[in-house]
Amino acid sequence: VEGSSPLPEAAAAPVTAPVAPPSCDALVPTFIPTIRDLFTDVDHDAMMSHGLDLWDYANVKNMAKLIYVQVKSGEMPPPAFNRRWNQTYLATFKHWMDCGMPPGSPLPVPQCVQPAPTFYPVIKSMFRSLDHDAMNQKGINLWNYTDVSRMWGLIYMKVKAKQMPCANSGNPWTPLMVEVFKNWTNCGLPEGTQGAPYVPPPPPDGMCTAAPTFYPIVKDMFSQFDRDSMFNVTNGTQVTLDLWNY
Repeated sequence: VEGSSPLPEAAAAPVTAPVAPPSCDALVPTFIPTIRDLFTDVDHDAMMSHGLDLWDYANVKNMAKLIYVQVKSGEMPPPAFNRRWNQTYLATFKHWMDCGMPPGSPLPVPQCVQPAPTFYPVIKSMFRSLDHDAMNQKGINLWNYTDVSRMWGLIYMKVKAKQMPCANSGNPWTPLMVEVFKNWTNCGLPEGTQGAPYVPPPPPDGMCTAAPTFYPIVKDMFSQFDRDSMFNVTNGTQVTLDLWNY
């Protein structure tokens, strides 16, 4: 059109240099220790209940592509954990995949402290009838060896995080109880014999070198919920058993 200004030329699109893939040299991450340590014990125990051991090289190698998709999308770790992988974690895992997924050095076998606890009667006795009845409604029998040995990863995660027993059912497991359960898993989940009485191991050299006292140790093992549950009202008379009274 006569008298109009010429149209400006379109700006050239910026040239983006291709991103070079990570070099597969001596700095390639290995499964042990780098990749394994990306998975916390909570991640590990949560996935063990689904049959995937995130601390086992063969398991992670076989499922690496699916794992990468899940962590990149934020579906793993579960959003409830509020611990989404950052870009460094993602790049490290992808680098490991692209460079052949080298295993690294093997880890030592988890230590089993002897004498190894067995499910019957030690582990079973750690679950109260209240715990048993609550979980039985969800299809898990805490007094059954098969159920607990199948779901041990999820159970361990819950008791360690103090999410089990339920908050309204008394105190969570003590650190000692959590360690006993973990040692049972480290020792191969031995079953034991149903109906066998619980006999605690003898003190070293037959000596009671660190005997617990009722106050405060034994008393503190009973929660307010436990104490209240033992109170009965019969003919107007309260208290048949006070768990806080020596």
